[in-house]
Amino acid sequence: MSEDPHAHLTTLYQQGDHPAVVALARRLTLAVPEEPFFWKILGAALWSLGERGEELLAAWLRAAELRPDDHEAQANLAIAWKELGRMAEAEACLRRALTLQPDFLPAWYNLGNLMRDASRFQEAETAYRALLDRWPDHLDTLCHLGLMLIGRKRPDDAEACFARAVAIDPKRPELLVPLGKLLAGRNGLAEAAGCFQRALALDPECVEARWHLAFLALSPFRRADGVARARFGRELESLEQWSAARGWRDGPRAVGCEYPFHLAYDQEENRALLTRHGRLCARLMAAWREREGITSPPVPAALPVRPRVGVVSRYWRDHSVWHALIQGWFARMNPERCELLAFDLATPGDARSWVERIQAARPDVLLYPEVGMDAMTVRLASLRLAPLQMASWGHPETTGLPTMDFFLSAELFEPADGADYYSEKLVKLPNLGSWFTRMTAPGRPDARPEGFGLDPARPILVSAGTPYKYHPDHDELFLQLAKRIDGCQLVLFDLPGYRHLCHYRNTRLQERFRREGLAWERHVTLLPWLTEASFHDLLRVATAMVDTIGFSGFNTVVRALECHLPVVTLEGRFLRGRLGAGVLRRLGVPELIAADVEGLAALAERLAGDPTFREGMRSRIAARLPILFEDPAPVSRLEALLVRGIR
Repeated sequence: MSEDPHAHLTTLYQQGDHPAVVALARRLTLAVPEEPFFWKILGAALWSLGERGEELLAAWLRAAELRPDDHEAQANLAIAWKELGRMAEAEACLRRALTLQPDFLPAWYNLGNLMRDASRFQEAETAYRALLDRWPDHLDTLCHLGLMLIGRKRPDDAEACFARAVAIDPKRPELLVPLGKLLAGRNGLAEAAGCFQRALALDPECVEARWHLAFLALSPFRRADGVARARFGRELESLEQWSAARGWRDGPRAVGCEYPFHLAYDQEENRALLTRHGRLCARLMAAWREREGITSPPVPAALPVRPRVGVVSRYWRDHSVWHALIQGWFARMNPERCELLAFDLATPGDARSWVERIQAARPDVLLYPEVGMDAMTVRLASLRLAPLQMASWGHPETTGLPTMDFFLSAELFEPADGADYYSEKLVKLPNLGSWFTRMTAPGRPDARPEGFGLDPARPILVSAGTPYKYHPDHDELFLQLAKRIDGCQLVLFDLPGYRHLCHYRNTRLQERFRREGLAWERHVTLLPWLTEASFHDLLRVATAMVDTIGFSGFNTVVRALECHLPVVTLEGRFLRGRLGAGVLRRLGVPELIAADVEGLAALAERLAGDPTFREGMRSRIAARLPILFEDPAPVSRLEALLVRGIR
């Protein structure tokens, strides 16, 4: 070859003739093994051809060994290590590259991605921001950082990222959609609608924008009347028509990208709306399944004697769904009667890969402890992946899905007409319907009200709901508590990631207090979300807990009772408003259950003003507390029903 081999290889690579580069570079590395350029370009061409294994690593490892001061060689080697799952080596190479050249953009970018994938989020943010300090208009980094900040419950910072990205390139729908979602989350509904409409104008096939636009009708900032519900019904009809006109395409992109989650916080019967939504989801996912060539499981005449039961959730760690439901199934179900399978949706995977994993396991039963809190759960639950499929009360509302056969609830949670509110067949397990353990952290002997900014001489009433649970219809309760209980101190919490919704609740209540001539600052203490140990210390020094109305607490109520703290609750019309009442009935203290808001305020007033009644309740709670925990009846009953196929 008369031409310089370095120049010839470079020309071939720039022309995209990567097979020729590989062939020539392989010969040259054998002929001149000490030349780092030949190894470096061999690796680059192999990468372009899809090679991700040992030959790629060998090429880039040799290039880095021959030129240890070459920052590009170090960054390339990091890519090869990452492909082989060697994350520590990949990180070391990237940091070495940045030591050699602090302004090397690809190394900052790849380091940020590596740290994000390892859940080392602070280090990921540091890397992304270091890149943006040098290249403020780097769109991919703005997007990655913005999405990570959404996951880290920092919506304001995420909005700044996407607003900057849209300013740089206003014609990319994939930037407008997350910006619209973030604007909707801070009550910028008109601005959010504008983002979604612009995305659809740029790309009429942008299914995420179309769904988000429809679901703005269910914003938690909406008016407390039936107008929004009627509008959502019309939006569902429009979505059905839009999807049908497009041949029911893009099921996994549409289904779960939004969910009618906020309907559960209305005190209305939601079966009709959720059934319509469920049919739409099932139709979209069925069409996707057909196009993907995925077959449905055969329907056997009967389940096996020892059924294989798959539990599908992303909440397998420290989460209310785990504490209340999942841990009991795995701790107490007899493996000789039912074989349990765990599908953890927190691990990576798209819809097809999860369908393949589930079908490869051949479950006879799929059990979804919650449907509505996670997008992938909704997509999978909208498919028929097992002969028998069930949902439960991790999200205490019917799924509306035609693919769900049964809904597992509890005898003490359901009203007499409870079955009328489900599209599934209702199954009421004994007592509280679950086996769960104690949750409270050890207390600090020196815990005092003063540590929380509270006056120990005045009654302390804790309300520990998430901001969604404070429906405007029930603001009257807090006014009554402040009026009836002398010196009352109401404790509310500001939840990280929900600053705007907390602000909406707080300013709404402040205005009501002002109109009634009540001093907000005297009666309400706003605390940040506490650690478990600190929260339990607060419960131990409080006077009572006031349960949220309409969407009751379960884990919070149980935690309060573990601290021997009396809880007052209102027994609602639907499962979601009866969780606290069910716990109190099981405990044998139904006196703490009110029939209406006025009765709830009267119960709290009595606990605050009558030490004998309060201490009597504390003693009864302490004596009867063990009955709540590790109840074998619900799991035994579920096990028997599974073995029988839940006829």
